[in-house]
Amino acid sequence: MAMFRRAAAAGSSLAPSLMRVQSSRIKRPRATENEETLEENLVNVMAAFIGKWELESQENFAEFMRLSGVPEDAIQNGEKLVSHTEITKSGDAFTISNINPKKTLVNTITPGKESDFETLSGKKGKVLVTLQGDTKMVAQLPNLTHTLEIVGGKLVETLDAGSVVFKRVSKKV
Repeated sequence: MAMFRRAAAAGSSLAPSLMRVQSSRIKRPRATENEETLEENLVNVMAAFIGKWELESQENFAEFMRLSGVPEDAIQNGEKLVSHTEITKSGDAFTISNINPKKTLVNTITPGKESDFETLSGKKGKVLVTLQGDTKMVAQLPNLTHTLEIVGGKLVETLDAGSVVFKRVSKKV
């Protein structure tokens, strides 16, 4: 910097080029540790969740749907359906599609931001999704915690309504 001042004081034509060199040495602010960690987690989560999944098993489906106010005939039909889950990613947002012959439910969520969300039972609301490690996403709704995680290469979805916990296990196809 002293060299720049001396050249400028002497009226040197080198002053503008020294200024360019000096400005290129300025350190740009780096992303904070939290921003880097969130970005790294999104990349890792993306790799784990992205793809098509086929339902293998489920526990407490009927109890959960009854608690959610779903009619009994719809519950009986729903238990027999083979469903698929497809997870895609665009930017920071994940789109989670639950697909069965009767209905397709699509939710787009962005970890760390409030998103619109519809539950399997048709209830709608706002949700804040957080990442917990590389293989777990947690959505907190009023009276419901919806967790998606990869366990042993399988997609495990847990919907905890307090008195009933509904669990779905899917394999990647």
